[in-house]
Amino acid sequence: MNEADRVRLAAHGVPPNALRAARDGGAAVHPALAFRVGVPWKTARSPARATLVPLWECETVVTALRDDGMFVHVSLELPEEPLWATPSFDEVTERLLITLWEDDVAEADLREVARLFQFRAIEPLLHRLDGQG
Repeated sequence: MNEADRVRLAAHGVPPNALRAARDGGAAVHPALAFRVGVPWKTARSPARATLVPLWECETVVTALRDDGMFVHVSLELPEEPLWATPSFDEVTERLLITLWEDDVAEADLREVARLFQFRAIEPLLHRLDGQG
């Protein structure tokens, strides 16, 4: 990640630990992020890089900031057709936490990732995921 990308992501509300994960990979921030938050090497070599500032990738799917200021989750094979899009980094974090929950990551680790990514709605999210809300 170059300095211009870092500044742009930070200006869109991406907190320091998420920027670190984007630069160094998720495992550098927390072990639970090792697979789902990979360094975006494929994106850097993709034509999609012209319109995306990548946060992280998992296999051929990347989470990125698009030129229009929307965070998107896209397949590098079809970058013009996002799987989802949101203006909010909190929603990016929520979606990541849901995926980690589906991967059977322990709740203590989910809470720690939420703290590291400055996501404050972890308890309501866990209640909803556990069917209590």
